[in-house]
Amino acid sequence: PRIVQIGRHVLMVGAGDDDGGDLGDRPVRVRTALALIRHVMLASRGSETLEAMAKLLVRDGAISSPDVVKAMRTIDRRAFLPEASRDDAYVDMPVRYGDFHQSSPSIYGAALEALDLRPGLSFLNVGSGTGYFSALARTICGPEGVHVGLERKPALVAWARRRCAAAGVADVTFVAGDVADVDVEHAVPFDRVYVGAGARRAQRDRLLRLLKPGGILVGPCQSGSGDAQRLLVATSRGGGAYSFRRGGAVSFTWLATSAPGARQLRLAGPVWGDHPKERFPAPYRRFVGALDLAVRGQGP
Repeated sequence: PRIVQIGRHVLMVGAGDDDGGDLGDRPVRVRTALALIRHVMLASRGSETLEAMAKLLVRDGAISSPDVVKAMRTIDRRAFLPEASRDDAYVDMPVRYGDFHQSSPSIYGAALEALDLRPGLSFLNVGSGTGYFSALARTICGPEGVHVGLERKPALVAWARRRCAAAGVADVTFVAGDVADVDVEHAVPFDRVYVGAGARRAQRDRLLRLLKPGGILVGPCQSGSGDAQRLLVATSRGGGAYSFRRGGAVSFTWLATSAPGARQLRLAGPVWGDHPKERFPAPYRRFVGALDLAVRGQGP
């Protein structure tokens, strides 16, 4: 074999004949091909640093608003991935490693733009996975909104909590469960909902009921009666009425489908007395403090 350097990659190329070499040479050729593909991806769709990734997304038009650009530059995608899958963290492509899944940064960026996030808005991330997208949204909405991630795999819930805490956004609440578990009648309504996996029609309709009037849902949803998906932007008009804007065809893993069971999961933010006071917006803390003084007879 011979050694070839391409960019920062050092490749071992097998020395076979025109028929592809012997059987023992083929694994080397496969590794070489994969490394070459990765090099091309890095050259055209990614980079080696978080800042360069954000610049690429701006250049390609995936993100444009200052808040979204700042979030992409602030929250390190690499930190939300397992060590063994971090090499391509800044390449604009999905990452899949066991139960750890992330969409490509350009998909997340486009979703953030479509959600029209603003400080103080409440946000629900359905299929929150590694917690990366929740951290991005929290960076934009700030500490005064309610931030909830719904994920059916407890190990990912624990991972997302740790990763968000390390990123300085520990006030995101992650809950173990799926769409069928949610008590939509008594859940806190949200200003924004992101669906990180394909939602069947019944799941989509269930999630729409979690929107406040004027609220927006963004995510891949079933198109027609088959397995086709399209990116959907739905806006609640109040009174059970919604407007829909459908984007291009996409292909996401489907949300788990299960019948509503005995468990009734009420999605909500932190509970006063059960969570650290820092988890609550400053105006809320001031109000509770004034109320406490009034009850004690020390207020105005």
